[in-house]
Amino acid sequence: MQLTDQRIGNALMLKVSGRIDSESADDFKQALDPYLAQCKLGGDVSIFEIANFSKMIRYHESVRDALADLSPSALASYTREA
Repeated sequence: MQLTDQRIGNALMLKVSGRIDSESADDFKQALDPYLAQCKLGGDVSIFEIANFSKMIRYHESVRDALADLSPSALASYTREA
């Protein structure tokens, strides 16, 4: 499991590659902790949804769909970069 981040305009995209299962769940939690700490401090707002694990995590079919939902200005930046 690997977590990478990319800033797009005023949005922060977190991308998970690999499998999240009982063996990698702790690593996933540790990788997310710094981002969640920023949210608690009023920094980036990261909202994700994975099955029934957490209501903090929202899933989108594509980066474009996520940005359209979360930050139209970031979508404009993403469209210019693409």
